[in-house]
Amino acid sequence: MPLSPMPLSSFTKIAIGIDRPEDVVVFDDGRVYASCHNCAVVQIHGDASFTELGTKTGATNGINATKDGKIIIANFGIYDGVAGPLESFDPITQTREILATEVGNQRASLDERA
Repeated sequence: MPLSPMPLSSFTKIAIGIDRPEDVVVFDDGRVYASCHNCAVVQIHGDASFTELGTKTGATNGINATKDGKIIIANFGIYDGVAGPLESFDPITQTREILATEVGNQRASLDERA
């Protein structure tokens, strides 16, 4: 099926109020999560509402889903100078595992101030 342009009028804003959503992941079961500056991630519900999950451990930037249902979060302080870890977050149990805090003996940050 060839791709065709979609008019902006066909889109609807949802989950208004998420702080700096930079990335979205969708699991096979339909669960939708987005990065958020206030917490680990937010879950976006079918009625366009959202729930903040987990505590903030840095500046949540990119996220990605794993096959076992976890979310990899890059907390690299791009905008606020707060260095944070690369972590694995389980949105069901809200537990996290720190995967890395440094790369080559340097704090995990893309911001020169961190």
